[in-house]
Amino acid sequence: MTLDSHGHLAVAQLAIYGPSAILCPLIAIRLGLRKSLCWFYVFVFCSIRIVGCIMEILAEEKKDLNKYQIAGILDGVGLSPLLLATLGLLTFFVVLHLPILTGLIFILVGAKKLFKPDGSDVSKYKTLASVGIVLLILSFLVLVLLTVLTFSRINIHLSPPEKNFIFAILFSIPFLCIRLVYSAIFFFTQNVKFSPIGGDIVIQACLQIPEEMITIFTYLFVGVAFKNDKAVGSRGIS
Repeated sequence: MTLDSHGHLAVAQLAIYGPSAILCPLIAIRLGLRKSLCWFYVFVFCSIRIVGCIMEILAEEKKDLNKYQIAGILDGVGLSPLLLATLGLLTFFVVLHLPILTGLIFILVGAKKLFKPDGSDVSKYKTLASVGIVLLILSFLVLVLLTVLTFSRINIHLSPPEKNFIFAILFSIPFLCIRLVYSAIFFFTQNVKFSPIGGDIVIQACLQIPEEMITIFTYLFVGVAFKNDKAVGSRGIS
């Protein structure tokens, strides 16, 4: 099987996200389900990436356009679980899940047509995907604000495990921002260089994949390092 640079990148991602997906349930079992919302979404994200990478590899092997399109759709919706995983470390802000999930639905519907064109007018689907991205951007800004407000009381009200959660989010915010900009450029402009499937490999390797991996590794690290503390409520930071 001969793979191009995108295929080799997909293989590399499989090598990373496979073990990461296995680690998530182990963290959840150790912490208990009520404290594991973040790692549930990390597992969802890893699963999406695993299936997407497999589709991309199979598409290259069999020259199957349909599998390319499936890979593109899966890649397009991957940002939402990242934001939800981040929000999972601030589990008392449950209401913010709604706009992120709504954005996911808009992007999914829009991306389905954008990556699987049938000759019909796709402008309304581009609009749907763009609305989804706007919802994610607004949710991200609110998430940043909530994190900053929580950080402002870090030395007064938060236990050591809670502090680690906040530091993990603060560390991940710049990478999430870059990843969000990458998706926004593609869905707003339809610039093929920023396409997650068949786009510029250098752009993808700089603006998408490292940001996702760094964020995932950060959350896995705080999950593995987490020590149960009676000061931490059953729903996380409060």
